[in-house]
Amino acid sequence: MNGRFPIAGIHSFLCREQEQGFVFPGESHPMPELIYVEQGTLHCVAEGREVLLHAGELTFFGGDRWHMLYADIGMAPRYASVIFEPVKLDISPLLNRKFTASSQVKNALQQMILEQAQPDAYAEGVQLSQLCLALVQLLREQKTAPGERIAAPNGENEIIRLAQQYVSTHVREKLSVPQVAEQVDVSPSYLTALFHKHLDISPGEYVRRVKLQESKRMIREEKMNFTEIAAALQYST
Repeated sequence: MNGRFPIAGIHSFLCREQEQGFVFPGESHPMPELIYVEQGTLHCVAEGREVLLHAGELTFFGGDRWHMLYADIGMAPRYASVIFEPVKLDISPLLNRKFTASSQVKNALQQMILEQAQPDAYAEGVQLSQLCLALVQLLREQKTAPGERIAAPNGENEIIRLAQQYVSTHVREKLSVPQVAEQVDVSPSYLTALFHKHLDISPGEYVRRVKLQESKRMIREEKMNFTEIAAALQYST
């Protein structure tokens, strides 16, 4: 397979419509990830830097970059996430940029989504070939249409990243804005200003939405009742 394809394989492929106002608290992994929005809008935050993707747009996270995703209240985006391992393809020109998918790229990604919805014995091979096609086409196009560069990181981005990571890893604890601000060594008012400036959301609302998303996940697991989930997430009710 490696001799034929410039990609060793697809580690994971996800495509679905999320609930309104959904939040993915964040993760990092050693492989690059492609995010493509099929409908609606989606906020992507990597290393404290945010990019807003509209339908038909995509971006890439490099390996080992902590990132999180969220949607605006009332917005239920549908997006595809592809984590893959390139072996013979230098995708560095695509990293940290936002692209509008051309018809060729869009067709390739839509074919991947179709194969995911109607899988058979050949679906994985088709998805791999279509991902290769999309990446090669993007690399060709970026020479004349390099996409929108995401702003370089700075100290403010790092504060936001650390705050988001702290919330993600301590979601089952009682969290407050002063507590999170103390962990990243800034004042609550400054942290609030940074979240409004870069993410258009207050840190208090961010904490509430991350906890709400975790409660939904726990409800789906059906291992606890509502009272136990409220207690586990440090809710008073």
